[in-house]
Parts: sequence; structure tokens; C-alpha cells
Amino acid sequence: MVRIWLKRNIIRFHDLRHTFASRLVESGVDVETVRELLGHHSITVTQRYTHSTDERKRKAVELLTRKAEEKGQAGDNMVTVDEREILIN
Repeated sequence: MVRIWLKRNIIRFHDLRHTFASRLVESGVDVETVRELLGHHSITVTQRYTHSTDERKRKAVELLTRKAEEKGQAGDNMVTVDEREILIN
């Protein structure tokens, strides 16, 4: 029955792997972990499965902004390089 449904809807095993990888990334799993779960030798192959959307990019910047606000660093002009803070003008 599953085989018939898959044939009619043209879903391949590859599609399931793609969905698995995409949902992991959407849930916040890092790409290196996704690579390991998929068994890829190269991160480049894994990146084909993951698609960055404008919404994900916006959320990433918001996360960084929230963390800076929690530390009282929002709006400062300090950059962390190798665990050293450097003032930029």
C-alpha cells in the first residue's frame, strides 16, 4: 500500500532524506550534526539539502541581538576576536 502511494505521488527515498535534513536544520540542529546523521563525507553535499530562507536569516540575527542585549552589549562597538575584545571606531 505504501509503495502504491509513493508511486502515485512520486515521492522518492531521496525526498524523505531531504525533508529529514531540512527539518533538522529548521529545528536548530547544526549542519555538521546533520552531515553526520546523513552519513555524508563532505559538508558541501549536506548543504545541498539545507536551504537558508530569509526568515531563518532574520531569526539568526535576532538571536544574536537578544544575546547581546542580555549581556548588556547591544549597540556597543566592541568586537570579540580570539576571546579578546577590540574597540572599533
